[in-house]
Amino acid sequence: MPEVTVSLDTSAPAGSPAVTVTPNPLPLKAQGKQVITWKKGGKQDFSFLGVSLMSGWNTFSVIDIQPDRVRMTDNSEVSGSYPYVVMVMSGGVTYCSVAYLDGVRGNGGTPTIKNN
Repeated sequence: MPEVTVSLDTSAPAGSPAVTVTPNPLPLKAQGKQVITWKKGGKQDFSFLGVSLMSGWNTFSVIDIQPDRVRMTDNSEVSGSYPYVVMVMSGGVTYCSVAYLDGVRGNGGTPTIKNN
């Protein structure tokens, strides 16, 4: 089961991502369903709000969203790169992994799933 580590830096300077993921891109086999887990890195102080693909074709099905992790199935069977957004909350502020998304603070960085 692939795992992605998510970190939040609320003091990140402009132009640096507030929410980062490792690995990026996340390499996956394009054949069949794969369960992906996004988890907190180290002693991070945030809660997960969700993970979503940025394209119009969403191949994720939600399995479980908890404050300390998100577990979803990637149903894509097509090779390609798929950018996604991670949203977290800390201190009542929502942060995301893209520059700006509907008023939510982010500072760049675009996590990607690479289906081989």
